[in-house]
Amino acid sequence: LDKITADSETLKTVVKNLELEKGQLKYLLTDEIVKMKQLQQNDDENKSINASLETRLDKITADCEKLKIALEKVELEKCNLNDILKDKDNKLKQLEQNNHEKEMTNSSLEKALSDNLKGSKAIKQRLKETQVMNIQLVKKLCKLKEEFSEIA
Repeated sequence: LDKITADSETLKTVVKNLELEKGQLKYLLTDEIVKMKQLQQNDDENKSINASLETRLDKITADCEKLKIALEKVELEKCNLNDILKDKDNKLKQLEQNNHEKEMTNSSLEKALSDNLKGSKAIKQRLKETQVMNIQLVKKLCKLKEEFSEIA
């Protein structure tokens, strides 16, 4: 009987210890459940954040594509403007060359005009001299005519 009583006491002690362990395990399990719920909540928040980040990334990627297209257009416009600028520069050089040639022609024409004016003055002078000589010849002819008319 003593042995059964001792075993009973031992079993009671074991049961108490098991009850204590059970309480500790319940506490640990509750703590783990709280941690799991917190982890699940964090996971849900992270999924939401990731979805938001993916949306922002998609928008940024789309914006980058638009910017690439705009950059290509700007580069193309730049090339076109450079071509136009080269063409205008060539035309300007041609106009400058034409202008220089016209200035040289004008200079030659001015010299020829100056020479013509000098020649014209000389011709006018000779014309005056010729007119004076013609007047003298007419006078002589008139005298000769008078003399012939007297003779005749």
